[in-house]
Amino acid sequence: MTAGACAGMAYNLLIFPADSIKSQIQTDEEIMQATGKKIVRRGFFKVGRDIFKSDGIPGFYRGCGITVARAAPSSAIIFMTYELLTRQFS
Repeated sequence: MTAGACAGMAYNLLIFPADSIKSQIQTDEEIMQATGKKIVRRGFFKVGRDIFKSDGIPGFYRGCGITVARAAPSSAIIFMTYELLTRQFS
């Protein structure tokens, strides 16, 4: 379970900047559709550059703490369940 918790936390910490960029792209599209504005799509690297210009490195990790904290117990349970099932059906 400890290995699962650590792996889940490390994965989310490593991937979080890319997830932040993806979330910003999705949010931009939703806001533009809701307000009736013309949809101007920004690419992955353009959004990343804009986040960096406005907030620096911390901008990529906004909300990361709760995501990593949530990943620990869920990954631990997933690893434990996998181990128990493989022992049961081996």
